[in-house]
Amino acid sequence: MKPTHPTGRTLGVLFLLPLLTYASGSGILSTVFDSPNYLSEAASSTHWVTTGALLVLANSIAVVAIGVLCYPLLAKLNKRIALAYVSARIIESVLLLGGLISLLALLTLSEAYVKAGGLNVPGFEVLAQLARAASFRAYQLAMLFLGLGSLGFCHLLYRHQLVPGFIALSGLAGYALLAVGAVLELFGFAVGVWLSVPGGLFEVTLGVWLLTRGLPFPPGSGSPARPAS
Repeated sequence: MKPTHPTGRTLGVLFLLPLLTYASGSGILSTVFDSPNYLSEAASSTHWVTTGALLVLANSIAVVAIGVLCYPLLAKLNKRIALAYVSARIIESVLLLGGLISLLALLTLSEAYVKAGGLNVPGFEVLAQLARAASFRAYQLAMLFLGLGSLGFCHLLYRHQLVPGFIALSGLAGYALLAVGAVLELFGFAVGVWLSVPGGLFEVTLGVWLLTRGLPFPPGSGSPARPAS
């Protein structure tokens, strides 16, 4: 059995966390803010919104942790790709947090709307639409950076045989489709959800593999292959 780096299983957990954090957190927030009467009802769902926001925040922390933990491992193989990957993960996290802040602004707006007696003031609806649009664009940009920034990561996984080839190749395809889907969404084509499925399946598969098998990096012994310049 090949010796493994202890960080590998931690990374496995972090890659699986979105199943419990962002997916459930964004689902809760969507339940509140996708309601036709969200301006009048969101103010009464503060606890749900807070729960969803904390889950999304946990995901953003996990995203940065993935980049930070991967950097010293990938840097032994290719420093430029390692830097690009950790940078993409940090940018993804910041953008997701920006989108979260925009949604939380809807909660404040809802509270003001209720205090105003639910008056049909155009300004409330305009501000709400701006907040929702900002959250949507922040998310799509986050997926664009994630997709593009992870291509090199998958290339290193494949080139240095850190995981089975089919997993690494599925990651290359999945992240490329994710980036394409994000661009299309920004141009008004609602296909991003479908094009994000392969990338999501890759992260689940990679997470399970790392959790059960680890990374073939003997602790403190460098990389399993000759580093790229």
